[in-house]
Amino acid sequence: MTFPQRVKNMLMYFVESYLCKVMYREFDRLVTRHMSDIQSYRELISRGAFWLLRYDFTFEYPKPVMPNTAFIGGINCVKKAPLPADLEEFVNGSEDHGFIVFTLGSMVDNMPEEKAKQFFDAFAQIPQRVLWRYNGAVPENVPKNVKLMKWLPQNDLLAHPKAKVFVTHGGAHGIYESICNGVPMLMFPLFGDQSDNVQRMVHRGVAETLSIYDVTSQKLVAALKKMVQDKRWD
Repeated sequence: MTFPQRVKNMLMYFVESYLCKVMYREFDRLVTRHMSDIQSYRELISRGAFWLLRYDFTFEYPKPVMPNTAFIGGINCVKKAPLPADLEEFVNGSEDHGFIVFTLGSMVDNMPEEKAKQFFDAFAQIPQRVLWRYNGAVPENVPKNVKLMKWLPQNDLLAHPKAKVFVTHGGAHGIYESICNGVPMLMFPLFGDQSDNVQRMVHRGVAETLSIYDVTSQKLVAALKKMVQDKRWD
């Protein structure tokens, strides 16, 4: 880590500490109202006898940990359930090309039509089939290799042997399902911890990243072709 990066980390620590203090104010009121011997939310959580941490060192960088902690990263990974008949038929129809799973998480229902058009145009240029969790306006000429759904059985699709790439926003839940099933990720971080999550996965060599704000169909096609064709992703 370079000196400027260390300075940035230090500044981010102070900024995050201040933001936590602001965010915890309402929790502090609840704590003082119901627990007479504890004065703040920070004090409350500091008294925790045991901590379950939702990450694993496949995801996290090396760091010291206390003995009263246990890592449960990947606890959301479950055994594959059979796909519904229509989905099984769709993904098996991809033959050797395989298929791509695309979702930006439950907090993003749709995207601007012009941005969605870039994705539709890109998917029309690749041989893989695409399952896309999408609730936006549906254009008249949806590519034949694209199936739009309001909800996806995400883990079951990623566990399918024909799954080639997981296009995701970088939420921890989806990342662990992708890791558990050995599917490389093309990541579009949007907010919160997602940018940090994405950089960790890129550093681990299991993901590529693009910016949702300036992505074009050309960039998307190039990234997907690279991930499908490059043997290091197998």
